[in-house]
Amino acid sequence: MKQELNSERLLRVAKEITPGSRVADIGTDHAYLPVYLIENQIASYVIGSEIAEGPLENGRANVAKAGLSKQIELRFGSGVETLTTDDHIDTITICGMGGKTIVSILAKGWEDGLLPVKELVLQPNTDEHLVRFWLTQHGYTITNESLLTERKGTYEIITAQYTEEVPTYSHLELRFGPFLLAEKSVEFQEKQQKELENYQRVYQKIPEGTAKANYIAQKIKELKEVLSC
Repeated sequence: MKQELNSERLLRVAKEITPGSRVADIGTDHAYLPVYLIENQIASYVIGSEIAEGPLENGRANVAKAGLSKQIELRFGSGVETLTTDDHIDTITICGMGGKTIVSILAKGWEDGLLPVKELVLQPNTDEHLVRFWLTQHGYTITNESLLTERKGTYEIITAQYTEEVPTYSHLELRFGPFLLAEKSVEFQEKQQKELENYQRVYQKIPEGTAKANYIAQKIKELKEVLSC
């Protein structure tokens, strides 16, 4: 019996992966995504890495239960450093981490010569703009973005392909996402409205004219601009 993914977030990630890819799932947790990718013939092979021993052991148990030990390999460690060039990875997924952490993982992989790979599917929990900026500075073109609400959280999924080009995005596109900004879904507007209200509350509590006040005022201005268009 195939494993069902009980996470719309991970289902969205799975849909972004090019069929037939060799995938590395960084921070694989319980290996739910690797098992789903193999069972649904989305990936041909998956390497999952995990820094926490408990979830890694649970992942190995899940892989064994599914009878997929020949197509899924789980490795202990953090980041892309668990991979080698001999793995011939096409796609890397990194989900459920802060944007700064994702950027540090990608930067270390780039420094070690393990990147670029053809495709990245990333789901940052925070600081999405930092992820987009890193991508555009390293030859990746953003090919799709989606936004969804799950378990009271709103998440962005960013898909990028390596093209060796340096795409030009505006400041607002880097901050809010070129695809998300163009679509302006209800979820997108609700997320930005909530962020605007948070910034406005903070702004009322700090002295005017300070560097922090000026920074927050700029963020408020950008959010109002996005929401009014």
